[in-house]
Parts: sequence; C-alpha cells; structure tokens
Amino acid sequence: MCSPEPRSTGMVSPTPRQHQRQVQSGDIPGGISSPCPTPGGDPSETRDIVVDGLRVQVRSNLETALRTLAKKRPVQQGIFLWIDALCINQDDIGERNREVKRMRAIYQTARDVVVWLGEKSDNSGLAMELVKTLAKSCADGTDDALGRELRTSPGMFGFGAWRALGELFNRPYWERLWIMQEIAMGNSQTPFLCGDASVRWGQIYDGIYTFGSKHIDIFFGNIERECLEGGVRYAGLNRNKLIHLWEEGEVQAGKRPPQFLPMLDLARKSVATDPRDKVYGLLGLMPPEVAAAVEPDYEKPIAEVYLSFAKVWVTTTRNLDLLEQCTSPNNLNIPSWVPDWTNVHHFRLFSGRGCYNAAPDIPTATTLSPAGTDLIVEGTQLGDVDGLGASYYEHARASSGDDAMVQSTQSNNPYGDTEGLRRAIWQTLTGNRTPNGRLAPDSYQSLLGCPLELASDSDGSSSHSATLERQKSVQPPAVAEPRPHGGGTALGHVLPRHRRLGSRGVARCA
Repeated sequence: MCSPEPRSTGMVSPTPRQHQRQVQSGDIPGGISSPCPTPGGDPSETRDIVVDGLRVQVRSNLETALRTLAKKRPVQQGIFLWIDALCINQDDIGERNREVKRMRAIYQTARDVVVWLGEKSDNSGLAMELVKTLAKSCADGTDDALGRELRTSPGMFGFGAWRALGELFNRPYWERLWIMQEIAMGNSQTPFLCGDASVRWGQIYDGIYTFGSKHIDIFFGNIERECLEGGVRYAGLNRNKLIHLWEEGEVQAGKRPPQFLPMLDLARKSVATDPRDKVYGLLGLMPPEVAAAVEPDYEKPIAEVYLSFAKVWVTTTRNLDLLEQCTSPNNLNIPSWVPDWTNVHHFRLFSGRGCYNAAPDIPTATTLSPAGTDLIVEGTQLGDVDGLGASYYEHARASSGDDAMVQSTQSNNPYGDTEGLRRAIWQTLTGNRTPNGRLAPDSYQSLLGCPLELASDSDGSSSHSATLERQKSVQPPAVAEPRPHGGGTALGHVLPRHRRLGSRGVARCA
C-alpha cells in the first residue's frame, strides 16, 4: 500500500482515463480513495465494495484492510490510498504491461508505503509487542541485559509470545513476490499493520535480525521450544528475505552499492500467480538501464520472457553474473545460459553475494548468434579443469548427471598434496577435537579406512546413491595404521558416535 504525496493530485492515476474513485463498503466511511499493492488473501474468499457507485468484488483480505485503514487518522483526514487491485485493470493485458513499468514512480512519489499483514490471529498482538521490545533493547543498548534475563525467565513476555512470533513471520504474506518492491521501496519508518497493531520496518529488522543475531541461542531456542510445545510447525522467520530486503532498501536510498542478483534469487523462491512476474515484479528495483530496456508483455510465452531478460541483462550490464542462476536441465527448454526462474529449488551457496569474480571490473565481450539463442563469450584460457567434486544440494533428493563428479588426475590441491587433503577430511569429520575437547590425535585418520554403508530412507530407497557409488569406485590411498596416543588410542570414543549417524543420505562407519 502506498499513500501518494498531497502535492500531486492526491492520488496516482494508473492511466489517463482513470479518475478519483470513492470506495465504500458497509460501514466503511467515505473518503477512502483507491489509488496499495494487493494485500493477498484467499482468492476464493471475496466480498463486495462499491467503487464509483458500482459493486466490485475484491478479496476479503483487501476489504478487511480497507476497514482497518478507515479508522486511521490520515485516511479520515482525506489522504488517498493506491491499491493495484483496484487501480489497475488486471484483466486488461495492455494496461498491465504499461502499469508494471510505472511501479517505481508510484512508490517514489508516495508519501508512505503501508504493509498489511492481515487480521489479528494466533496471538499476533503479543508478537508485535515482542518485536517492539526486542528492537527497543537494541536501540537503547539494553539488549545484553535482556538476553541474560531471558536465559532465566524465557516466559517473561507471556505464554505463547515466542510461538506467536514464529507464526507471524510464517504468514503467507512473506512468501509473496510483490512484497519485495513494497518493502524495499519504503524506509525504516514503513508501518506494518496486523489487525489494529502496528510496528515499523526498522523495528522488525532490529528485533528479528539485530537482536536475534546477538542472542541466537535464546532467541531461536525459545521460538522452537514454544512451537514444539504447541504442536506448531516452525519453519524459520524468513530472516534471509528480511535481511536482503533491508539491504535493498539501503541500495534504493543510495547507501549501499547495487545487489540486484540476490533480489532475483529471492524472487525465484517467492510466490507469484504469473511466472512472468519473477522478472516483471522486480522492474522497480532493477538498475535503471536494465529496467528501461525491458518491455513487459504478459502475452509472451514464459520462456521468451526469460530469454529476453537474459539478453537485456548480459548486453546492458556487460557481466555474466546471471550464469550463477542457471540450472541444467531446466523446465522450459530454454538455452543453458538463461536462468529458469520457475525452478524454486535452485540453490546458490552465498545468496547475498556473487560466488565468482574471475575478472573484476573488466566488462565481458559477448555477442549473440543470429537466432539470439547462443551466447558467444570472448575469454582467455588459463588452464584446464582437472576434476569436479560433489555438489552441495539444498534438498536431499536433488539429482545430478553421471558426469557431475570427475576424479582428478593430479595430487595437487588447496591443502598441498594428497596427505594434506586426507588430513583436512578427517579433521573436518571430527571437528579436530576429541570428545573431551582436546585436539584430535593423528590416529583419528583411521576414520578414512571405514567402509561406507549407505543409509536408506523409510521407503527403502537410497539417497545420493549415485554420488556415494562414484566415491566408492575410486580406490583410496593406503590408510596408515592407528598410532597410540598417550596411554592408548582415543579412536574408540569416536567410532560409536559415527555409527549412530543414521540419518538420510549420510555415510556412516560400518
């Protein structure tokens, strides 16, 4: 939701033919004009409102938001609200094509952006107050004292407050793609409304990220404990999205260099009714030269939209960072250098920054084939890739091709030689510590001689079997016999621990 500056016409007209619209619904007072992004909600639950004397069906969540906002003083004083569901004809493709390019201007000329989280439920009032309290402790420097108090009195904020916090930040609102522009184009004072309660965006960031980062154990421990006790599924607090949206807000305010690729990564994993909005829904956040070259067209096939955007990105920015987002195979039969934004399971190890920086500050030299489907890149050959290790997968059942692992023919590696690599492996497996916290003795290298037993899922199928089979097919170097350490070997303390590791997809000692 955004409130246009009074210095304009009091509203933002999406098209020249549109004019001020009076919206009334039951006991909603007049004076609420519609020019705010659609608050979401179940599309099957609708209610009627009156627009320009005509009855219009809207989602119940929007009608509830209008009722709540009607009680706010700025609205009662005549301020206008912009609501995309009412100000843009969603059934008119041409109008959608035009208006999606104006989103940045709409937000920039708005006096405020207002976020509607939904009606009060699941003790959301307790959660909102908890956010304020945690944020205040960070602002006045009392967060350490509060952290100590919480260790002894975890229920000091009332029964169910921590569980309510977990449920508040797992509402469907946080999964929507269009909220990214809403939040990032706002500021630290952007109000978030939940029922009659409200908090500021800056308070959410400090309460969830700043306090949560300094007091990880009690913060997440209390949420997980109360959710478990209440039988509520806990799936995190969407902190990764909150952090990147805060940083993107600083980008938009000129306080931080651009970081647009993380936005694309978040959009990939967000919910959008139309897959084209994985690109179009971020136009307001794109570098201006990229946004200017993108022509929205909701009638284009999805594959063509993604291909067109990739071409614009590569030719305009003259960098190949977009390749980090590519997956193979993809679901749309598009060129391998074009990201498939419908693949929500794509994983980047560092979602907040680029993984590669081979030629910093050197623009890439690229051309496109006549058909526009082949990307030709000029470069300098520095050497040959000698081997490929196993990939890290976010989801246990992700699969890879037969050539995903290639055994190196050389012994050189970041650890010096084969022996250095072996040492790094067993020290990583054990944390380089004994059960008593002492440095692990060299005898722990015997772990590398344990035969691998592939753990199975409950249905009898094996996870990552191909990867493990390829690992077992490589003949390992000879393993040295365990050497005594002190009065004997501590290896016996380790092996039982590893035998208990029977979770899915984990190799364990037989």
